[in-house]
Amino acid sequence: NTNNRVATSAPVVIDVAQNPVPAIRSLSPASAPAASPGFTLTVNGTGFATTSAVLWNGVPRATTFSSGSQLRAVIDAADIATIGQATVTVSSPAPGGGLSNPVTFAITPPPVLTVSATAVAPGTSVTMTLTNGYGGAQDWLALASSTAANSSYITFTYVGAGVTTRTWTLNMPTTPGTYEFRLFPNNSYTRAATSP
Repeated sequence: NTNNRVATSAPVVIDVAQNPVPAIRSLSPASAPAASPGFTLTVNGTGFATTSAVLWNGVPRATTFSSGSQLRAVIDAADIATIGQATVTVSSPAPGGGLSNPVTFAITPPPVLTVSATAVAPGTSVTMTLTNGYGGAQDWLALASSTAANSSYITFTYVGAGVTTRTWTLNMPTTPGTYEFRLFPNNSYTRAATSP
């Protein structure tokens, strides 16, 4: 008789309550300059659960579940205060779950503004150079009196999307005084760098 069972395996239970093992594919952003403001980190991958948590150097961060392939985590300014690297992982609790692959987040040198001269005659041209910029489409540079509020400036220009190094040459004011160039990210009045 061909219908007689000869052997049977142990039962395999398919349990919808099992959390999958998370895996990270990418981070957005993947880096940030040291001493920049806190931000929301988007973690893209697979196997994320509503109870998954993003870990920054092994420490859980406030995490929002977007989908099984995306999480968002709050990264504080203190987390990126110094140049170096951070390890990002995702943890999903039991049943199932586990720890994802580690992904490195780069903490790069902060933006710097330099000038071609620090003392000039009224109306003389000065070239300002930005290095290590953020590359945001709405980042902007301003020339202002050194005593002026961040919202008060003489002239400005946008840095440009994806631009991290830029020069800007202009004639200084004809009114004697002390002036400086300033960098502001994301169309804000939060100053990120100041020239001499």
